Amino acid sequence: VLIETDPQTRDDEGFEDLLLTSLYHRRMPIARYRIGDRARLDRDHHCACGRRGLAIVQLQGRRDDLLRLPSGRTVSPRAVSLLEHDPRVREYQLVQTRLERLALQVVANQQLSQHDHSELIALVQRGLGDESVTIDVSQVDELPRTTSGKRRAVISTL
Repeated sequence: VLIETDPQTRDDEGFEDLLLTSLYHRRMPIARYRIGDRARLDRDHHCACGRRGLAIVQLQGRRDDLLRLPSGRTVSPRAVSLLEHDPRVREYQLVQTRLERLALQVVANQQLSQHDHSELIALVQRGLGDESVTIDVSQVDELPRTTSGKRRAVISTL
């Protein structure tokens, strides 16, 4: 597998979109496949073995949309990743269609009570800080996937 990045997607922290080319199928390789992950690279990495070259120094993970909040602040999906450690939550997705409103869709490991909804809202709100945002929770059987079969944790249509 050949790993590249797209320098045009570099953000302020130095992370870029990863692109992969599979060299396994020589007759029909999948060239420059954008996998949805982001990484920070060192283009002149010095390995202990003596080699120098390109190396991934930090993997950021999935590229998701940023949440835009009423104050004008943007928040990374990692700010609401507290849900990933909640034993009630198998998968989740936050969908933002308005500045002041989020829809939290949850594939749960159990039937969620109204109390569970309140606690999940509190977890998301903790990641958002003092922002005045309404969060609607719904329990679903499954979440939509991208064409590559991956789930986006945050979707913003703003």
